[in-house]
Amino acid sequence: MIPRQYVHNPLRIVSRMASSSAAMSSDNKTIKSWPKLTLYGDLNMRPFRNVWMLEEIGFGYHHVNCKPWSKRAKAVHPLGKVPALLVEDDDNQQQFVVVESAAINTFLGDITREIESNKRTHDDTMNKPSRRLLVPPPATRLRAKYDSLTLFIMTEL
Repeated sequence: MIPRQYVHNPLRIVSRMASSSAAMSSDNKTIKSWPKLTLYGDLNMRPFRNVWMLEEIGFGYHHVNCKPWSKRAKAVHPLGKVPALLVEDDDNQQQFVVVESAAINTFLGDITREIESNKRTHDDTMNKPSRRLLVPPPATRLRAKYDSLTLFIMTEL
């Protein structure tokens, strides 16, 4: 159910979400080291997908157990939807929220690739793919297939 304040003006949803991301003055800066991650949601629901991804990439995170539309959920998402991932990147002095389980997993795959590539040197490890790279690189045929399948699953099944 959509909260009453958004029923007559659906653009408030978009503007509120945009204002939370507008707090980042450095939208285009790449995350180069692991940020502090806090996942909001009930593990008996869709946030389980994100916990699975976080466990696969092997990075620590904090979990806040909350139901959709609860006060805790509304603190990070204007409609109180879960999952929501709070990302606190001290290197770039930014804090932002990623919502929707597929978007969160794609984001996690992208930052894992970025951080792994920053750690690599020009020795033998350059030729060995990391087992933790679970999302194909952007602007590739594989990424197009990944996005197509992910969005199909999310919207059709």
